[in-house]
Amino acid sequence: MAGRAPALNYTTLAAGALSFTAALAWNDAVSRAVRSVFPPVSERAAVRAAVVYAIATTLLVVAFAALYNRAREAYLSYEGMRGPAARLRAERPKTN
Repeated sequence: MAGRAPALNYTTLAAGALSFTAALAWNDAVSRAVRSVFPPVSERAAVRAAVVYAIATTLLVVAFAALYNRAREAYLSYEGMRGPAARLRAERPKTN
């Protein structure tokens, strides 16, 4: 089965769904906090603030994903590994 991606199981799907729900709750909480600290003066200012918030959130998520991938690659490339890391490295598709 080399080269195949691991199958998703119900635990992974449930964790993803719960994480998404938590992310939506945090998004609402942060949006309300920002609006209470910096109330929009006009509708145009509210739209501009929403766009800035979306861009900042996107940059934060991209930075976190890049750091996570770098840490994961370092973990998988460790030569003396045993256990789960060795299994993950064996399942990783080979790249040229």
